[in-house]
Amino acid sequence: MSTGRMATARSMHTATLLNSGKVLVTGGLDLHLLASCEIYDPSTSLWNPTASMANVRYYHTATLLNSGKVLVTGGWGLDLLASCEIYDPSTGQWSITASMGNARDLHTATLLNSGKVLVTGGVESLSSANSNCEIYDPSTGLWSFTGSMKEPRRMHTATLLNSGQVLVTGGRGLSTHYLNSCEIYDPSTGLWSPTASMANVRQYHTATLLNSGQVLVTAGADSSFSFLTSSEIYDPSTGQWTTVGSTAYAHMQHAATLLNSGKVLVAGGEVSYINPSKISEIFDPSTGQWNTTANMAHARMQHAATLLDSGEVLITGGGESTYRKILYEKTEKEATYVYLSLINFIITAFIDQATPIDQRIFYAWVTVFSSRLWKAWLQYVRNPDEILDTGNKNDVNQMKTKKVNKEKFYMTNVAYQSLELNAHNLLFIAMLVVEEQIQEDALNIFILNSQTCESTFRMVRSMSGMVSMRNLCDHYSVSDSESPCTKCAKNAGITTCDGCLAKFCRRCFNDHRQDLSKELDNAVYEHDILKQELEMPNKNNSHHLLKQIDEWKKDSIDKINQLADECR
Repeated sequence: MSTGRMATARSMHTATLLNSGKVLVTGGLDLHLLASCEIYDPSTSLWNPTASMANVRYYHTATLLNSGKVLVTGGWGLDLLASCEIYDPSTGQWSITASMGNARDLHTATLLNSGKVLVTGGVESLSSANSNCEIYDPSTGLWSFTGSMKEPRRMHTATLLNSGQVLVTGGRGLSTHYLNSCEIYDPSTGLWSPTASMANVRQYHTATLLNSGQVLVTAGADSSFSFLTSSEIYDPSTGQWTTVGSTAYAHMQHAATLLNSGKVLVAGGEVSYINPSKISEIFDPSTGQWNTTANMAHARMQHAATLLDSGEVLITGGGESTYRKILYEKTEKEATYVYLSLINFIITAFIDQATPIDQRIFYAWVTVFSSRLWKAWLQYVRNPDEILDTGNKNDVNQMKTKKVNKEKFYMTNVAYQSLELNAHNLLFIAMLVVEEQIQEDALNIFILNSQTCESTFRMVRSMSGMVSMRNLCDHYSVSDSESPCTKCAKNAGITTCDGCLAKFCRRCFNDHRQDLSKELDNAVYEHDILKQELEMPNKNNSHHLLKQIDEWKKDSIDKINQLADECR
């Protein structure tokens, strides 16, 4: 059954049932990081905006405190976050509370019987998990460290048992170490102890406390990132796991909810790589088996599920992944939309000087996952010519347009590999800078001299070279006898004739600018052709797509022109 729509689409958000019976949704990610929050009222089936958080964040946690307030912790914003905020439903406002001792996302937060909140593990840096844990005391608004887990974990689960202890299961440890191990936290001692391991290593799985006091763990992904159908039950009285029936379909980044009947509803998730599903299944503890139930109206992953006071389950957000959203409804429009979006993301990641480093890394990887998905889609199409069918195959002009469009829609393998390499290199160099193994200048050199766009599309070339040499000369310091221009020229692999080094930068900038003018003319002409084609009769026009083309031409070309003007 469909209900009201949120004002903002989002995934990787939180949804918390308030004491009033309403649901608070916080943050998340669309194509932008979100701080906005909304309230769902089941009595009217309507959403209303409420105050925004102080920080944008996703992959954070939200915990209902005994006071009725909501504690939000960590996540990823413009950086890995340690900050925390508290929402007061009586005022509809947020207030800042003490920050955690460690920044983290993909962690867990569990309300203990004492009213305190236990936070465990999570991502500690760009590539590793941590084992430390912290306790939040609402009476003081302060955090304190407690015992550390035996193993670092992220993408794990934490479940409050009837004994008041907390069971942590699976996840991913350091680097590529995937876990089937489990641990028990005892709040009375603040210490962790190992318990029996699951049969399968799992990450992005779910763990649900059953009415029996046992814990059902469902699906997820294993060490090879194969999506799982298996399920297991943990019995705290014996400390052992038992394998139960498997789901009919694989689920990862799904939602699991204990129903009033005592059964468990699993909804959506990925059934294969970046392929969300509508499928829902129900587990019956009395039989240990799963049965399919009605599908959701929309395919979802990275969504949230909340059991309402009525016994109904509210599913919010998620949908298709952020990267998959780049694909559009019709095949002809998919390629066009990917093409325009990738150009925007590449400009943001590697060309726009105002982009902070964390956003560069984010958008660099958006281009990687988008291009992977695009390549997979192109391989799936049986007859690539069909996606560009202009109707009249005897019309020479239409066939020429079709050829131009086909050249434009298809990335070369070199371009695809270039996107992958640049994203990996950017992340690796950023890590080395953070670890102080190399100077910060290395980031500037790489970012501003990268040729990520080069040969990605036949008619649009990288504009990064236009500004790379200027910025290298401004920021790249040398201690030897070579001049900055000489050093820059060698670093960029540019061959210069004798006697021209003194005027090297200005001459090259002028050459770049002449080339830029031609490329911009080509880009504008190319998009005008696209627009004309989409406006042809019987083409199932998309107002959104045409608007996207206009926005690309205005925003991106203005941005490139501005960069060119700086190099005159």
